[in-house]
Amino acid sequence: MAGLLAIAIKERRILVTNYYNRADHNGCHGASRSRWSCYFFVETSSDCRKRAFELMQRKASWTEGSVKVKENYTSKQIWIGRIPRMWGEPWKYLQPTTEINGRLITNHRKMDRRWWIAQATRHSAFGLEAAKLVLESIQNDSPKVGTTRTKSDIERLVWSDHKPYIPRPLVSMHEVVEKTKFYPDWNFYFTNVARQGGNITMALYEASLGRETSTNYPLVNFMMATEADFFIGALGSTWCYLIDGMRNTGGKVMSGYLSVNKDRFW
Repeated sequence: MAGLLAIAIKERRILVTNYYNRADHNGCHGASRSRWSCYFFVETSSDCRKRAFELMQRKASWTEGSVKVKENYTSKQIWIGRIPRMWGEPWKYLQPTTEINGRLITNHRKMDRRWWIAQATRHSAFGLEAAKLVLESIQNDSPKVGTTRTKSDIERLVWSDHKPYIPRPLVSMHEVVEKTKFYPDWNFYFTNVARQGGNITMALYEASLGRETSTNYPLVNFMMATEADFFIGALGSTWCYLIDGMRNTGGKVMSGYLSVNKDRFW
């Protein structure tokens, strides 16, 4: 969806969703059944949606190119295409708050896409308002922190000003649930849903849970993770990658992110 929105913005189009299979279950009622709006804010107005479907019935709309669908674009264009640049390059002004192998990372080759996916995921307008807020917060005297700093930098420059709400802190961790029993002094929170294991495929695993559960429990886990006060994970994981992006746009940027896999991240 982030990729399709990027295409729509670059081509000055309006993104309109149709059938959303993840919402095709009894937990989504009425008009939200099988719709994106069952889980997320609607992407456009009902009038705009109605007009879009009217245009889809006209052969001229397809001939003229005024209507396009996902199949008009390659997987590469959707998944790793160039992101919109109308907001400039705000990712270059963010204070480094991610530690990998004892160093705060100032830049990497996917900073722009990481920023864009976080914006598109965060806000009901797929990042428009969030992007404005990021731009407004940019300071010309942003601290310049190199990647040759010592491990203590995340404590000195990031965590030192973070005041978690009591009785917190809540730590987001990328950990195997079965291993939590080895840490009796910690309270762990997770959804009580069987995890994928062995050689079972993702399709079979999700089918065993049912569409509603297989859709809802990852969203619950994700929301719990993004509400944490501190973040520890493996940024080679797509899951942690997205959580870190949400941290950067959800008021948790100064919580920092400590990644445990030093040689593989973006």
